[in-house]
Amino acid sequence: MRVTRGTLLAAIRGGARSVEALQYATGASTGCGTCHYDLLQLLADGGPALGGAADDQ
Repeated sequence: MRVTRGTLLAAIRGGARSVEALQYATGASTGCGTCHYDLLQLLADGGPALGGAADDQ
């Protein structure tokens, strides 16, 4: 499954504050799980200010 950064940021803006919440909201990291640490980093970074031009990358 391919989940875009924009989708993840939208979920964070919508209240997702954990990897589990992001998984439930977007389906990210529910297959092979290789992006689990990427989700942790995105949450730790605050979803880089939750916006920007690169949201869909």
